Amino acid sequence: MNLESALILGNSLGVLLAVWYIVANRRRSQAHVGQVVADVTLESPQRVRLRLSQWRGQTLALCLLTPWDAESAARRSELAALTAQLEAQAVRAVVVIVSGNHGDATMLAGHLPASAQVLLDGSERAAAALRVPTLPATLLVDAQGRLFARVPGFAPEAVMDAAEQARAGRA
Repeated sequence: MNLESALILGNSLGVLLAVWYIVANRRRSQAHVGQVVADVTLESPQRVRLRLSQWRGQTLALCLLTPWDAESAARRSELAALTAQLEAQAVRAVVVIVSGNHGDATMLAGHLPASAQVLLDGSERAAAALRVPTLPATLLVDAQGRLFARVPGFAPEAVMDAAEQARAGRA
């Protein structure tokens, strides 16, 4: 084995080790179903601070997204339809823009049903405390404040199935 081959092999092993480390830590860092979610503080477009515990006793769908998701007409339409469906199931939709600003929140709120609460996580502390590894994502939280399900994106069927089960208190 020459030096060039050894360097290529070493780099390949280094990349594989890095990928394994990231995947292993992502799995460990996610909140587990059944755990009480962190009582994070979020901010409304009007700069009012709200805590998740304020909705204890209600089933929540926490829809977390990025500012560029909020700017996408297709994503806004998808989210508007989902929040209307959630409302019909007596599930409170709380839309959280991670790393966004008040303008993003105000703009998005204008495209969603009035019942949808749009909040900001400008510092990304809430997303970290909720242990959300990728965005967009929807977390279903039962009335006791426990994580019931995690759905990548806003897949309407998966979110609605999990929301109905969380609202009914079924596992």
